[in-house]
Amino acid sequence: MELTADKVWAIVADSMFKDDEEKVNPLLVEGITAAIGFHPDRLKSHKLEILELLHELPDSFQDKDGQGESFLKACTTKEGVLWGNPRQTEMLFILGLGAGVVKMQPPRSLWKILPGGVPYLAVIE
Repeated sequence: MELTADKVWAIVADSMFKDDEEKVNPLLVEGITAAIGFHPDRLKSHKLEILELLHELPDSFQDKDGQGESFLKACTTKEGVLWGNPRQTEMLFILGLGAGVVKMQPPRSLWKILPGGVPYLAVIE
């Protein structure tokens, strides 16, 4: 599956509560600058798609041990193609965090010592 901003936004939109739904027990996922409340079941239904998109990132993000790579390097695919801007990249990682397939580190209190003040992220599945 080709990683594109449109595909990320489509999954985000489908995974959120609809206007006519009761917003009960949302899955709140905190990213770098945004927090989103997802419909848990719909987000889970997209887990494989989210993983396919995440696997299009550079190999340095694919780390079962959770070391990962700087968020700053996530706007290109493993082929070096620019696929999105920082906001779109954050949405991809928020989806991955919510689906339980991304690890973000170190703790937020230590981000200030990292390049750009942003965390490292790893695809752990």
